[in-house]
Amino acid sequence: MYWCSKVRGRQASFLRKFLASLLMSNLLVASAYSEGNPADENIDLKLNNGTIATSCAFTDTPSSEWYTKYVMALCSAGIVIGYAEGNNRVFKPGQYATMAEFLKMLNYTNDYIGTTRACSSTKNATNWADCHMKLAGISSINVNSSVTRGAAFKHAVKAYFGVTNVGENDAAKYLASKGVINTASDYRLNDNVTRGEVAKITVNASGAARRAIAYWLIPVTIILGKDIPASLVTPPQSGNTLADKIVNRAKKEVGKKTAPWVDGTWTYCARFVRIMFDKPAKYPSAAKMCTALKGILKSGTPPKGSVICYQAYTSGGYGHVSIATGTGTEIGVTSLNAGVTELSATTVIKNGYWGYITADDFNRNY
Repeated sequence: MYWCSKVRGRQASFLRKFLASLLMSNLLVASAYSEGNPADENIDLKLNNGTIATSCAFTDTPSSEWYTKYVMALCSAGIVIGYAEGNNRVFKPGQYATMAEFLKMLNYTNDYIGTTRACSSTKNATNWADCHMKLAGISSINVNSSVTRGAAFKHAVKAYFGVTNVGENDAAKYLASKGVINTASDYRLNDNVTRGEVAKITVNASGAARRAIAYWLIPVTIILGKDIPASLVTPPQSGNTLADKIVNRAKKEVGKKTAPWVDGTWTYCARFVRIMFDKPAKYPSAAKMCTALKGILKSGTPPKGSVICYQAYTSGGYGHVSIATGTGTEIGVTSLNAGVTELSATTVIKNGYWGYITADDFNRNY
């Protein structure tokens, strides 16, 4: 029995004792409670009009442009998702980047896990930029001010390569030596840097510095290379059946205790399941997911690759979802401390177990 919910104080103590008593009475084969309340697992993927970003299709970012693959990497990781303008979705690659936008891209591509943990509580708040300013050690700059290319180069060499006490031109030459920017006789240090340029600088520097970010929060085809950061999330795997592919991918995530599955505040069990199936964000919680798909829920022993649903018994009402391996275990995000686990699946149709959705049914109906 698992839940994606936050429990503290007396409630946490009660749940621990309650679950322990169930284990002692053999009512559960395995149990845990999640320490992180996801609230809305899609909150960091919400656009300015309140809709959820389900793709990285920007009308102003054609595939032929030099900056597009870098924008796609940032978007897939949920770092920047663009804007909704009428019926269009735009990235605004030619618009000057603000200091806040620049630092957000820099911080996440330099230390995705640390930044996710540090900024988890304010990631969609009006003061979200404060966290990124703090991480960069900046306190006296207007977050909405533009950033010159020279300043961006200095921030980049310090963050990704630990190079300090250099001028802007030397910083530019250093980045050029790493292949991050093109060698030039004039680096236009006093020009303001655009959002498209920041995408290239941060993603390319991240790749050169051998960093990693979490792709597939938004499903996008990412071609990894030396100018693209490695992936914290296992890419789609091969298999004879869909169920094989899902379980093979999920097994490679077991033991991971960091973003995008947990951060400093929340756990993301519904996110885990949908990403294993390479699906876009849709449902804000496990309970909402299972409720929406309850018409295809089945009872009994869950087969390989199926999505297991647990009802919401905690006050938050978030429920839990995991993936059945077909060998008596299930894989899912169970707590802030444990992260992604593979544990014995409950075989008793009570104590929270709601039912399962086969891999094929989930894939068709999600």
